[in-house]
Amino acid sequence: MDHASTDELTPQREFDYVLPRETTRFWLLFCIAGTLMFGYKFCTNDRGLIINDMIPFTPFGATIFYGLCAAGFAFTFGFRLQLLYRRRRIVIADESLQFPKAWWSSATRTVRYQDIRSVRVASVSSAVDGGRLLTMLHKSGTETFAEGLFTSPAEFDELLHLLAQGVTKHGDPDALWNLPVPQGEDSEHQ
Repeated sequence: MDHASTDELTPQREFDYVLPRETTRFWLLFCIAGTLMFGYKFCTNDRGLIINDMIPFTPFGATIFYGLCAAGFAFTFGFRLQLLYRRRRIVIADESLQFPKAWWSSATRTVRYQDIRSVRVASVSSAVDGGRLLTMLHKSGTETFAEGLFTSPAEFDELLHLLAQGVTKHGDPDALWNLPVPQGEDSEHQ
């Protein structure tokens, strides 16, 4: 089920889910530098190019190559710029979870707790964004959320706790593979 807004949800808690601003700023500067460098080469090229001693280009082919590289960096700059200003969030509601559908879209996806088949948390030491990944298998597919895209590890832990509560209350508690099953008055499965 896809929705453009959260109007029909009663949010219990919202979490910002964005790339860290420092990371985005670094990529913006990197893309500006790449666009300027390849743009300059595109405008002033009068020589051929050989890539890895295997792919030769004539002066015209090299100029086209430099233009495509400049365009690629410029496109990446635009994509990264919209990530800096778009608010992406995960909404935990009473009976469902809502999250961004894709990085390039403002659309969201809503998954009811009863449709969640499994939830796992794995520590990934090689993850660029952070140390843990939440993987959720539901009726419509699989979603993965990285701890590093939350504003703090405490928010990631809070999301795990609220998700475990929702799945325990409205869904299948056996879906919580390596999450602690919440105990108490909200829990029907003890």
